[in-house]
Amino acid sequence: MHAPAWAFRTRSSQLNTLDAAVCLALALRIHMTDEAVRKTAGRLRDMVPIENRAQMSKIMRHEAPSAVVELIIKNATGALGL
Repeated sequence: MHAPAWAFRTRSSQLNTLDAAVCLALALRIHMTDEAVRKTAGRLRDMVPIENRAQMSKIMRHEAPSAVVELIIKNATGALGL
């Protein structure tokens, strides 16, 4: 069962950096393909703050976006002490 469309309408469609990182990590974890990571980065590009849109585009164009996401996960978990 899908959530109704109104559940996704919010006042602010912007995601913070952590939200975007979690979305990319989930795409990699669930689908395990570079293409899934590229498509997710493309969907997120317009949802993140303007200063982070270039990074989403770089992930989309990278030859191995899954490696970039793994590096993001490694750095984030290290910074959080996990």
